[in-house]
Amino acid sequence: MHVTPELEPIKRVGELAGWVRETVLKEKGSSKVLLLGYGGRRTLDGVEVVGGGAPPRIPVSDVLEEAFIELFTTLAEAPYRLNPEGVEVVEGHEWRGGLAAYLLAKRLEVPFRFSIYTREEERGGWGLVSEAVKSVEAFLEREADEVVERRGGRVSKTRSASRESQRLECEVLHISWEYPPHMVGGLGRAVASIVHRLSGMTQTAVLTIGLPGHVKDEERGSLFVLRVDPFTLRTTGLVSWVYAFNALMVAKALSKAARPRLLHAHDWLSAPAAVALKHLLRVPLIATIHATEHGRSRGSISTPMQQQIHYWEWRLTYEAWKVFVCSESMRGEVLAAFALPRDKVIVLPNGIDLESFDAHSPAPGERDRYALPWEKIVFFAGRHVYDKGVDVLIEAARVLLSRRGDAKFVVAGDGPMRMHLEWLARSYGLGDKVLFTGRLSDDALYRAMKLADVVVVPSRYEPFGIVVLEAMAAAKPVVASRVGGLSEIVVEGETGLLVPPEDPVALASAIEQLLNNPEMAREMGLRGRRRVEDLYRWGKIVRYMRHVYGRVLEEHAASGWHTLFDPVP
Repeated sequence: MHVTPELEPIKRVGELAGWVRETVLKEKGSSKVLLLGYGGRRTLDGVEVVGGGAPPRIPVSDVLEEAFIELFTTLAEAPYRLNPEGVEVVEGHEWRGGLAAYLLAKRLEVPFRFSIYTREEERGGWGLVSEAVKSVEAFLEREADEVVERRGGRVSKTRSASRESQRLECEVLHISWEYPPHMVGGLGRAVASIVHRLSGMTQTAVLTIGLPGHVKDEERGSLFVLRVDPFTLRTTGLVSWVYAFNALMVAKALSKAARPRLLHAHDWLSAPAAVALKHLLRVPLIATIHATEHGRSRGSISTPMQQQIHYWEWRLTYEAWKVFVCSESMRGEVLAAFALPRDKVIVLPNGIDLESFDAHSPAPGERDRYALPWEKIVFFAGRHVYDKGVDVLIEAARVLLSRRGDAKFVVAGDGPMRMHLEWLARSYGLGDKVLFTGRLSDDALYRAMKLADVVVVPSRYEPFGIVVLEAMAAAKPVVASRVGGLSEIVVEGETGLLVPPEDPVALASAIEQLLNNPEMAREMGLRGRRRVEDLYRWGKIVRYMRHVYGRVLEEHAASGWHTLFDPVP
C-alpha cells in the first residue's frame, strides 16, 4: 500500500505527483494508494485510490502544522475508508506520506518502507521549517524497515521489522502531556492522583512525555507508564511541537501493542493522539477539559494558534463519549464554547490526597526562611501568568503595606511574568516585603503553605483552583477571586472571603480583615478542612469516575461500532 500527499492527476502540487504515479503503476497488480488530503475514492489505471479525508479548514502558520493536521485527519479516517486486506508493506512517499505510513504500518503490524525522491537539503530549503522537515526525514529513515531512493533506484537500508510480542492490556489508558516528573500545573497533579488510585483497582496505563534524561517507560504493579521524548523532532513553535509529540505518542502506543478498553484524554495537548487512537483501535474515548482557549482568551479566538487549539478542544469533546469538567462554571463554559448536549458533560471536581498532604510538616525554624517572627505571611502559589492575577496581588500588597508593616507576601512558583512581577515589586518600593521563592517541590510547597496566615488566589480565570483545596487541607483561610470554580469551592464567610477579580483594593481589604481577626481566620481554616474531608477526597472521586467508565463500556458493547481494520470473524 502506498501513502502519498500527491498523485497525478488527482492531486498535484509539484513533481512528486508524477513520480509517485510512475512508481504506483509499476506495481499496480497488488497496489492500493492512500492519498492524503483527498476526500474521494477512484480507480487510476486499475489501481484503487482511497482518500485519507479532507482536513479541517483552520488557519496554519506553516507547512509543518498543515502536514500534522493532515496526518491526524488520515489516522482518524483511514479505518473507515481503507480495507487493509492483503497489505504486506506500507510505503510512504516523501516525508508527509512517510509520517502516515509509519504509523499505519505499526497499526497493521507490517513493515514500513520510506521512499525518497528528493531531500529537503536538495530542495534548498532554509529556516526553522526546513530544519524541522530535515529532522522528520532523518527520523523516518531511522525508523523505516526499508529506505528506497526512488530516483536513483537504490535501496539504502533494509532490516527485519521487529514487532512487540506481548500486548499491553489495560482497562484505561490515560493520555496526558503532564505526568511526574514533568509537571507544569494542576493538571499533572490531578492525573497522577487519578491513575494512582485507579491502578489500585484495575490495570491502568499512562501515555505521556518525558523530560531530558527521564524518558524511560515504567511498570509499577498494575500501573504502566509509557513515555516519549518530546524533543525527538525539531519543530517551529508550540503547536507543531504538540503535534509532533502526539504523533510519537501514537507510535509508542501502537509499538507497545496497547489494547486498552478505554481512552481518557486530558485537554487539547493530548487530543490529536487520543482521537487517532480512538479510531485506530476502536476504543471509546473519555475527555477531561481542565481549561479552554475560549475561557483563557475571554472568547477572542483570532490567531492561527488559538484557532487550532480551539479546534482540538472542540474535536476532543465531539469525539468523547463523556466529558468531565471540574466545576459547574466550567460546565457552562464548555457547553457554550463547543455546543455540546448537556447530558454529555459531567461535573467531577479535582481532589486532594489528605494522607499524603498531612505527611508534610514544617521543620523547626523553617518559618524563618520566609518571614521575621513578627511578620504575618500572606501566601500565593501558582504559575506566574496573566490568568493567575499575580500582578493584582502585587498591587494589593502595595495598598496593604501602605497601611501596615507586619505583612510579608510570599510568592511561590515561576513563569513568563516573573521578571515583570519582580520589577513591579521593586518599582513600588516593596523591598523585602515580597519574597519570590521560585518553583517549590510539592514537599516544600505544602510545608510553606502550612506556615501561612492567609492563602491568596487572585486569579482572573480559574476553572477549578487546586491550590484552594491545598490551603483548606492545611486549615488556612482563603481569599480568592469570585471567578470560575473558586466561587464554588470557597464558601463566602465560612471557609474564606471572595472578592471581585482585578480589584487590588478589595483584595487588600479582605486580606487585612483576616489578619485583624486571627480567631475568625482560624475558624474559617478549620471549616475549610472539614469541607475538604467531606467533598474532595480523591478516593471518592475516582470511584465515581470508574462507575462512569463502566457505563461507557456497556454502551460501547451494545453500539455495533466497527471499522475496516477490525478482524473479520
